[in-house]
Amino acid sequence: MAQAIFEGSKNNGNSKLLNADKATLDNVKEADILFLGCPSMGVEV
Repeated sequence: MAQAIFEGSKNNGNSKLLNADKATLDNVKEADILFLGCPSMGVEV
């Protein structure tokens, strides 16, 4: 899902796709929009 959102938005400005554990406070401060998520394991249904 993150990849699809990134692909759809990367032509609209400064977009970055980062794993949450690699994101820094500066990445968050610089963001106009921030999407957060978690991996699904297929057991959430």
